[in-house]
Amino acid sequence: SGSMAKGKLEQAKAALYASMLKLTDKDTFNIIEFDGAFTTMSPKPIPRGEGGIDESRNWLQSQRAGGKTRLVPALTAAFEQSEDPTRHRMTVILTDGNVQDPREVETLLQQKLGGGRLFVLGIGEDVKQENIMRFAEYGRGLAAFVAEADELEKALSGLFDSVSEPLAWDLDLD
Repeated sequence: SGSMAKGKLEQAKAALYASMLKLTDKDTFNIIEFDGAFTTMSPKPIPRGEGGIDESRNWLQSQRAGGKTRLVPALTAAFEQSEDPTRHRMTVILTDGNVQDPREVETLLQQKLGGGRLFVLGIGEDVKQENIMRFAEYGRGLAAFVAEADELEKALSGLFDSVSEPLAWDLDLD
């Protein structure tokens, strides 16, 4: 959104790039920037290896702040991307604003998230924490908040660490 122009966007780009370096060569990813509209880096998830990280760095550097904070179109595009049944889909949202369509986001998560998980990182004091917490709850994921953009890299890195090393996997209860 336009409010990311005050240094937050550059911090978000650096934090996202540093976190992507933690992906393994078996991982695939994509980036979707959103404001009043959205732009997708790739039409489908790309492998981390084979130049994926370099491609993402170049794409990230071309992004500019502007517009409002409309999440539904970008989230819809993310959920419509091809899904590999051998991978667990995880969606990470970085936002500093008041999401314009929170009820629509919740409905979309209920309808389209499937077995995936949603993780949300709120940046700054303008972010609506109650919305972020609800999104993470509907998404069966985590929410985190940072007051200042310079804390973003550490917070996002911690979020990626939590996601990449689950405490339990494929449990059955009898």
